[in-house]
Amino acid sequence: MCVELKSILYGRIINFCAQFAASQRAWERQMERLCPSHHVEWIPGGSYDDVIAAYDAKLSPHQQREARRVADYSHRCSHETAGLSCEWAAYIDAYWKMGRLGDFAAWTCRHVKCEEAAMCELPSPPSAS
Repeated sequence: MCVELKSILYGRIINFCAQFAASQRAWERQMERLCPSHHVEWIPGGSYDDVIAAYDAKLSPHQQREARRVADYSHRCSHETAGLSCEWAAYIDAYWKMGRLGDFAAWTCRHVKCEEAAMCELPSPPSAS
């Protein structure tokens, strides 16, 4: 993800890459350990928010607020003009900092499976209450 974005916003991407690097490595290790055959890395960018929303819906209201506060994607991703990869990275980072990355990884393995790039079984978005 970092290499793709460097050419667009060189100065700010260095910070973006640094702030998410450790949590992204932890996420990749979890996916490789728990469900490498699910190819979660193939989730289409437009579906990231559906996965986050479905996982978020299972959290307590307090955990939901904490995840939004820690992710702070509106600030941390203010440089992003299209796509949701920064929001995805911000939430992975938030779950990692909250000690929930393992739970999110296991949940993702139970609910997401990609047969090829952008051809994925995804969780249904939560219904509006």
